[in-house]
Amino acid sequence: MFHNETTPSFVARLAAANHITPEDMHGYLGGSDPDWIDLEWTSIATGYPVETLVDRLPAFAYPGLHRLTIGTTCRHCAARRNTTSPVEIYRDPHSNVCLRHQLWIGGHGHQSQLDLTALPEVTASQRIHRRLARRHGTHPTAIAFHDASEIAHRRTRQPTWPTHLRQRLENGFYQQDPLQATTTEIDIITYPDAVTMTTILVHRDTQLDPHHIK
Repeated sequence: MFHNETTPSFVARLAAANHITPEDMHGYLGGSDPDWIDLEWTSIATGYPVETLVDRLPAFAYPGLHRLTIGTTCRHCAARRNTTSPVEIYRDPHSNVCLRHQLWIGGHGHQSQLDLTALPEVTASQRIHRRLARRHGTHPTAIAFHDASEIAHRRTRQPTWPTHLRQRLENGFYQQDPLQATTTEIDIITYPDAVTMTTILVHRDTQLDPHHIK
């Protein structure tokens, strides 16, 4: 099992392993709505203890999951566990790069998991992003990152891109024409700028928070 996996993803993988449809498997596991299966039945069918199911499938432990971002676990990490199909997970907004394999995981699906070995600044920004989340909290950091990303993306909507963004596009994806850049490529090349801006915004918001004023 994969940590933070969505229930539909878990059911689909279990169904594929047993050569039946996800709908049939969902029914066999006592499922009602898409995010719910009977834990006792599932434990008996899979051999996983109920405690493990609750730990790995957040739908049973956390309310309001519909507000969280659904992403896909790193395809290389999944392959190490003999899984080649996409594994959907509830992804923390500050987890956009697999540091072990230097893959972008900020999108959805394997097709968006681009190699980042030629863009070390993106990997470095991921480490900074995680530190910000640990220091200031996931929610404040996510709000700041959302605003920062919008600011960073605005620069790619201008007729002429800043030189450093054009250089990243060419270094990372051998792409010289900004008009041909994909959404994922733009997300990646603006990520360091967005994280830098997040640092400024989250510090500002923390200082303005009356709970932090001494």
